[in-house]
Amino acid sequence: MLNALRHHLVHPWKARRRERAIQAHAEQAARQNRNAFPGSFALPTPFARGLNERAVELTFAQLLYTPQGEVLDIGHANAKQSHLDFLSRFTTKDNLTGIDLGEPIYDTTPYYKKSIRADITQHPFADNTFDVIWCISTLEHFGMDIAMYNDQYTRDAGLAGRALQAIVPALKPGGRLLLTVPFGRHENHGWFINYDAAHWNDLLDAVRDRVRISEWYFKHTEKRGWHQVPAGELAFTSYHDQRNFGAAGLVVAVIEKTQ
Repeated sequence: MLNALRHHLVHPWKARRRERAIQAHAEQAARQNRNAFPGSFALPTPFARGLNERAVELTFAQLLYTPQGEVLDIGHANAKQSHLDFLSRFTTKDNLTGIDLGEPIYDTTPYYKKSIRADITQHPFADNTFDVIWCISTLEHFGMDIAMYNDQYTRDAGLAGRALQAIVPALKPGGRLLLTVPFGRHENHGWFINYDAAHWNDLLDAVRDRVRISEWYFKHTEKRGWHQVPAGELAFTSYHDQRNFGAAGLVVAVIEKTQ
């Protein structure tokens, strides 16, 4: 974390170039999958070599976005520039709401019609409000020590599960939640969790009776960049295995509300 932060401070132009590259890769992959998704999904080869998992996540965000529906973005306060570039290029603020425990570090008005500061487990939304919800690389921080982002946090191992239980009712029937977390060997990094299969499945068990879940697993390697793999191939993957300024493994779930 410190090395990554130091690199951003010393080489801001390199960080900005990476963020532009992430968005460009995501745009390419979304365009490739537009007609077949969600029936099938495939990343270009190679894909986003040396870049973090946001390239994969923003691909799915683009594929799920609908300008005709209401969209909620969970954890928007510290959005990366690639995320903001995506919002500028592909969304309209007229149907986009952001919610976060912390105060946004940027002016949200060009991107969101509403920016709400609240605990997602006690959110103000009525049931059946949103067509799409994004929870992108956010849930792994719930219940962890996030003092670097906000001092109003709670250390609570059960918070992520309760958050998921609170999020699903806010979807309309047939609405879809995009949920992504770093995945591989179980690791507690203090301010986030690298999920393994057991903890991931425990998390989803809380809502399985009312949703349909589609899952994709991805791994980053120096030669291929990000590519899809079976979940078991990530069993011994550590978060920092790759020098890509992010995770080495990722799970993406699209959770559709069925009742």
